Amino acid sequence: MEECKNLEYEKALENEDYAKILNSVCKKYRFRMDKEDLHRCKLIALWDAIKKFNPDKGVKFTSFLYNCITWECRRQVTQNNKRKTVPLVTEKQQQISSHYELTDLINSLPKEYSKVLIQKFFDGYTITEIAKQNNYSRETARIRVNNAIDKLRRKCE
Repeated sequence: MEECKNLEYEKALENEDYAKILNSVCKKYRFRMDKEDLHRCKLIALWDAIKKFNPDKGVKFTSFLYNCITWECRRQVTQNNKRKTVPLVTEKQQQISSHYELTDLINSLPKEYSKVLIQKFFDGYTITEIAKQNNYSRETARIRVNNAIDKLRRKCE
């Protein structure tokens, strides 16, 4: 069964119609992901479509493939966004050269702001973990981290 899927996958990789569908969806995400991530999405979506497609459901394979690549691209964008962190200082603003200067700058902020910045960027806590540590909601934690970053940026200007 798995050997059959592998042969089917090899043929599908060469199918121009499938390539057009994959490329048309990935074109929408070209500014949100690098080329390697887009290529990975295409391969994963094609493989998933072949593995999970059921012709008895009354849907064309191309429609099913379109949905698979759309969901895979969305999943990848979400995953990439989770990995990104908000920069503390932009390139145009003053650069802080050492860890000690940054720590001093953070400690000069009000206590609630310095605490969440240290938890976020030095301790590596997620917003959810910060919320639990400080006994407030996730949304409150997110707002406080963003406000703290804004205050820090203003101090650096």
